[in-house]
Amino acid sequence: MLQKLKHHFLKGFKIALGTVLGIVIAELLHLQFATSAGTVALLTLLTTKRGTVRLIIQRLISFVLTVVLCFAAFKYISIPAVALCLVVLIVAFLLVVFKCEAALSVNALIAIHFFTEQDFTISFILNEFLLVLIGIVIAFVLNLFHRYAAYESE
Repeated sequence: MLQKLKHHFLKGFKIALGTVLGIVIAELLHLQFATSAGTVALLTLLTTKRGTVRLIIQRLISFVLTVVLCFAAFKYISIPAVALCLVVLIVAFLLVVFKCEAALSVNALIAIHFFTEQDFTISFILNEFLLVLIGIVIAFVLNLFHRYAAYESE
């Protein structure tokens, strides 16, 4: 019982630390939506160590898909809310089909940033990529410091 409580506390500590580190690093880099880097770290840390690696790969691949879909949708659909709806629909559908639903939350967040800013410059796309990269790198590094073997089936 005490061992399980210790495990849960350490996981909570990692999630809190990862969230704050993501925000601080993004702020130091003067990124827009800096809190999103903390959110990406938090959402990525919710998985097991093995799940984190799989989720990182899914997030990177689906990030590219989301950016391309946002660019096309916001360019060719004159009503931004309809464009956002279509992007989220397509991304959600594809992620469910390929059993990558855990990557959806971050992609929806990125799509909302494009919806909010209507900016498709290289610097804004880089901003969004860095938010994702910061969050997933923090999650990967923090997951190196915790043994999940006894809890992989949870």
